[in-house]
Amino acid sequence: MGEPWKATIHGDLVELPQGVVLLRGKVGEHSLLVKVGDFSKPFPITIVGDDQHSDWQLKLEEGKPSTNLSVGGSFLFVFSLKYRGEAQKEKTLEVAAANADRLEPLPSKLVTLENGQASLPVVATKPGKAEITVTHAASGSSIKLTFEISEAVARQYLLELLKPANRKLAVSRQDAVQIQVSDAKSKTPASGAIKVVVVPDAAHDLAGIEWMAKTVETRNGIAEFLATPKAVGTSHVVFQIDPAGLAAPLPVALTAQTNAGETQLTISPETVDLLPNSVDDKHPIHVFFDPPLAEPPATIGFKVLESGSSLRVRQGTVQRLAGELKVGSGGEAILQSLQVGAEAPGTTLHIQFSVPGSDAQPCVLNVTIAAQAQAAKLMPPGIATEALPLIADWRSLISLSGCYVLVDGQQAGVSVEFHLVTEVEKLVEFAAPETLADRLIRTVKTKAGGRAALPDIVSGDGVGKFHVDVYLVGNHHRLGSFHFSVEQPRPAQAVVFSDDPYAHLLPGRTFSSDYVTVYSDLNQRTPLHGGTVQFDLDDSKSRTGSRFALANGEFSLHAVAPINLHGRAVMPDIRVGEEAGSFDVRASVSTAEGSPLVTKTKTYTIATF
Repeated sequence: MGEPWKATIHGDLVELPQGVVLLRGKVGEHSLLVKVGDFSKPFPITIVGDDQHSDWQLKLEEGKPSTNLSVGGSFLFVFSLKYRGEAQKEKTLEVAAANADRLEPLPSKLVTLENGQASLPVVATKPGKAEITVTHAASGSSIKLTFEISEAVARQYLLELLKPANRKLAVSRQDAVQIQVSDAKSKTPASGAIKVVVVPDAAHDLAGIEWMAKTVETRNGIAEFLATPKAVGTSHVVFQIDPAGLAAPLPVALTAQTNAGETQLTISPETVDLLPNSVDDKHPIHVFFDPPLAEPPATIGFKVLESGSSLRVRQGTVQRLAGELKVGSGGEAILQSLQVGAEAPGTTLHIQFSVPGSDAQPCVLNVTIAAQAQAAKLMPPGIATEALPLIADWRSLISLSGCYVLVDGQQAGVSVEFHLVTEVEKLVEFAAPETLADRLIRTVKTKAGGRAALPDIVSGDGVGKFHVDVYLVGNHHRLGSFHFSVEQPRPAQAVVFSDDPYAHLLPGRTFSSDYVTVYSDLNQRTPLHGGTVQFDLDDSKSRTGSRFALANGEFSLHAVAPINLHGRAVMPDIRVGEEAGSFDVRASVSTAEGSPLVTKTKTYTIATF
């Protein structure tokens, strides 16, 4: 038996005193016994776990849980700490090591920065195994790092910063940072595709540099990163070969500064995916000046940098390696169509945009050749033909990850495009949009096994049907569609007209003061919040001539009104007829398929004198 309490009865509700702790116990099933006089009833209570701790997330942002190093090799690990998705600053992470003598001395604690991140540099000193555990004591979250340290080996590669030579970047502008990878013996550019990783030092990142990709492969011995500083200042980063140990890490300090008056050509989007042997004329590339020019030029030039590739810009029926785009009245040019031949998947090609004779800085479009996939399955298959009902609260997140696209060959890295089509405006949209277009169109790359999960959506405040069309990027043949219907979070159980003094209406006048309240329980305590009420006026008994006066000025026997957050639906104005008698108004709430759930009728009488 637990501790008993006395509670006050308010009407038909029992209210426990403020601050009462119902349970301090183990996870599982429990019971709360309520007694009123001789009557008693148990209520089940379930403890499902410590939600407070589960809201914390300690994550390894840079590095791997298991790392191979040679003596003298190093790696910069970056951790992030979040609470309910929000970065946590000035939080302490404890560091403990096993076989610490095989590593250079480590700090005992790390403190998270403004962005919730903390950095831990690790340098190997002796061969053998070592282990590091980083713990957030307040939540109990921890990450374990294991190391296999081998004897020092001769370096295979040398790393050198090519660009920017002065180590300076412009704030809010995307610039290329190039790393030269050379053979350690011959000092010539390394052959093959070698992975190079950039690891930001979270403790020294004043410029807040955003990297389009943190791992890139070399082409002709050069690894090119695209960096965008967000603030004035200096950021320290480390470039290193993956796997670590093949080359000595290259630490670089990059300084971001303002460039007053400098104009930058900008593109949106900055990267597009194309399938081999395809044409894309459905996703225009916008090229504009930032900041805008008072007198923009008539044209912007373009040039495919890999002139030996099959990438071309299509202008009408002509395919071009270089040419010009016309600048419109808004100072923007649009590249409407791209074409590519039999390029290898994973290849990245580039188109440069510039204005000859202008001080405007050029920009580059990255064109990635996507994995060749010709077909895909929509899983589970039933949702591709019949609508799956979604029962959700209004304006809430709905996870659809159980629905996914499976491309043939189970290829990873294939870009799948989801187009959301609704029958009702603002019924749903994709969650966490970064742009306006992201609300209805979202691109997802397949993961291992060739799967691309349907993105999460956010419900609106109504019911209705929608479907999600599926395409492979670069192939404009629709593969199929997922079908859904958004339904009431709870079915309507009761519709109640207001208690009003309008038993008798004056002939020839407009009546505009009535409403109904819709409840999800028969006791009429829980209002619905969302959906619609259908109002039907039946004037067949007395033929008084009464009609709903709609907002567009028309008169009708039928009208629809939305249910607000308080469960109310306001009836449209009624133009009362001139004839004596009465008429009925029926209010009904239906399912998304149109089947009535509940109806209520009220009679109105026209007064006679």
